[in-house]
Amino acid sequence: MMSERHMSQRSASPTGAAHNHSGGEMIMVEYFFGLHNGHLKAIADKIAKKHGAEHVNFTEPNGRERGWFAGPNRGEPFDSRLAHAVLADIDLAGGIEQLRKKGS
Repeated sequence: MMSERHMSQRSASPTGAAHNHSGGEMIMVEYFFGLHNGHLKAIADKIAKKHGAEHVNFTEPNGRERGWFAGPNRGEPFDSRLAHAVLADIDLAGGIEQLRKKGS
């Protein structure tokens, strides 16, 4: 399993590309970080938004709850600065464990 601080990138499609209306290819990539088990409370969404990112609570088809943070992929050093700022505020709010919803 990936750690809570794991940082990765994901393309918008399995091939890494989406087609625009003119028929050309454009790459759409987001920067993902802070993968965690369980769902987090709404404060995580507010913290992410403060930094121009978003928080996602996701339930897998098998019922497993997990989540992550995502923001625009601008490359380094912007990506790591974004992750650091969001996760530092998450830590100030009590950390992933404290922000986890009951039952998650």
